[in-house]
Amino acid sequence: MIDTHAHLYDERFSQDLLEVARRARAAGVVHCIIPGELPRNSEEIRRICALTDGWALPCLGLYPGSFGDEDIDEFDAYASQDWIAFGEVGIDTWSIKDEAGQAYAEKGFNHVLSVAKRMDRPVNVHARNCGKRAIELLMASGCKRVQLHAFEAKYMTIQAGIDAGFFFSIPPNIVRSGQKVKMARQVPISQLLLETDSPYLGPDGSSRNEPANVAIALEAIAKIKELSIRETERILDENTKRLYF
Repeated sequence: MIDTHAHLYDERFSQDLLEVARRARAAGVVHCIIPGELPRNSEEIRRICALTDGWALPCLGLYPGSFGDEDIDEFDAYASQDWIAFGEVGIDTWSIKDEAGQAYAEKGFNHVLSVAKRMDRPVNVHARNCGKRAIELLMASGCKRVQLHAFEAKYMTIQAGIDAGFFFSIPPNIVRSGQKVKMARQVPISQLLLETDSPYLGPDGSSRNEPANVAIALEAIAKIKELSIRETERILDENTKRLYF
């Protein structure tokens, strides 16, 4: 299994990070992709990757609502380094209410997409409360290597992403989210990935989520697709390798 989205630099992992990684490995998680929120997270993300001997893999992010012009400049300065992807990047009309802020988030997202297209890098995308607009921007950018993380949208918007060849990642909160169940049914298994969004989106909604719980999402997908857990794991691992490696 590969956890394609986990915030292991979050302060909630500061006391037991290596134990969290050990539990994940024991559960069968062979890699964990760490999305950044800002370029200034990069040093800490790379420290974690080194501390886990390459088990964790680094992304360069520009999180909507958190960045300014200086962060865009810093993103450009770091972009040529060996990131597995650009993320977490995207747009968000749930937390960004004003039109000027939303327009600025789109500006940053479009900038990242242009860099990703030029460098042929995957993008790990956040699109809260604005899935349709995110799909429109992604399709306009020409980016093909796309992961839609913890995506929520109407059926037709999800179908547009499917038709574009994008990947959709499923977190452990699928066990308490009817929307995630419906999406897992709709999306072909060839376009599904696993994620935890640790420390968020856990199976019970109250405890700290961690990468070992990606097995919960795997089991739920296997049940929905009526496949064995082993076969589901093989397919999802292959999907992740097609996107990222």
